[in-house]
Amino acid sequence: MQTKRKSLICIILGVVSIFVLMLYRKPITIIPKYDKILSISISKNDIHRSLTIEGEKEILNLMNDAYSKIINRQSVNDSPNVAQFYTIKILRKGNVTDTFYVYKDENDYFIEKPYTGVYFSTIELFNYLKGTIP
Repeated sequence: MQTKRKSLICIILGVVSIFVLMLYRKPITIIPKYDKILSISISKNDIHRSLTIEGEKEILNLMNDAYSKIINRQSVNDSPNVAQFYTIKILRKGNVTDTFYVYKDENDYFIEKPYTGVYFSTIELFNYLKGTIP
């Protein structure tokens, strides 16, 4: 009887622990904070012609709103294997550059941070980039 009671207590503690961890897990943050950013440059298809934006919160808001859950696709290339994509390079304090790719693949939109992950994105971010650099 004692063994069953101990087992039941362990199971209950395990379930409660998992529930608490799910409630308080840290959200995914791949976009740097605005106050740490020096400049943002955008280019299409990794062409050397780019547009530099300084002090632009709109694109950061779109990026933060855009990426949602990570998908079961790993980022293993330097750039996406699609015909059209946009590159966003964020220069942070300390001369650190974060690179992101935004692209459409079939009917879905994605934001990718190379070798970190691929996330679902939104059409709004893609259209913003398309309107900024046609």
